[in-house]
Amino acid sequence: MKKMVKGENIAIDDISKKVTVTIKWKTYTNMDVDVSIFMLQLLYGNKITDNNDFIYFNNTKNSSIELVNKNNSSDIIMDLSLIEKSIDKLPIVITIDKKSSFSSLEFLDIKEGIIGNLKFKLMVLMMD
Repeated sequence: MKKMVKGENIAIDDISKKVTVTIKWKTYTNMDVDVSIFMLQLLYGNKITDNNDFIYFNNTKNSSIELVNKNNSSDIIMDLSLIEKSIDKLPIVITIDKKSSFSSLEFLDIKEGIIGNLKFKLMVLMMD
């Protein structure tokens, strides 16, 4: 299990076909935590070009990525071989209820369930 550290980078060396990323959290208070993933294209200014390129609680699946929300965790299941070649970035975004702040999180962990040898470039930015 890899604990997220603010500002940490982990390089991608080899690409596997199927990857599951699990994000777990525990809060000091009762608050909503949502996980989303964006499929961004550099050609279009790092923007999504289709509604299916934004995976979140109301749109949990497309042809290559599925978001499975659980109590205090989310799994992002990706088949990288099905992601269009034009997709350059897959940022994972964690948002919280606007009445709360990230200081209300007791912990936030990311775990890579890996098939093959995939390493992530992980950047953690927290704003209170």
